[in-house]
Amino acid sequence: MRRREPDLPRPYKVPLYPVIPIISILSGVFILVSTLMTQLTLALIGIGLTLLGLPVYFIMQHRNAKND
Repeated sequence: MRRREPDLPRPYKVPLYPVIPIISILSGVFILVSTLMTQLTLALIGIGLTLLGLPVYFIMQHRNAKND
């Protein structure tokens, strides 16, 4: 929306802006690392499945761009 409507008012602000995103990123990294350390095979399967979904995502983005 920021690209399509740059002048649109944006009244919502994230509370405690720099703190909340940093905590979220650190939590995600912790979960990823702990999963890789304890269940390597399952973690790699999950990462592989996620990476397999990337081409589907980009194909859908390309199709949606044609329709707009």
